[in-house]
Amino acid sequence: DAIMPGLSGREVMERIRAEDTDIPFLFSSGYSSDAVHTNFVACDGLHLIQKPYRKEDLLAEVRRVLDARSCNRP
Repeated sequence: DAIMPGLSGREVMERIRAEDTDIPFLFSSGYSSDAVHTNFVACDGLHLIQKPYRKEDLLAEVRRVLDARSCNRP
């Protein structure tokens, strides 16, 4: 989730990327996309799916993120 108590989704991502920079991330949020994009997903390479979502939409978004990752690999 993009916004969580304690650590934010971005902080969790930064800690994981400190160990492995090649892991893709897909964030979800119930906040408006404008608020989240302005404060969180403005940098390239971050993907967001808005809550609520259907399982079909989640699966399609995961597939899109993974496919984009494979296209960017050498």
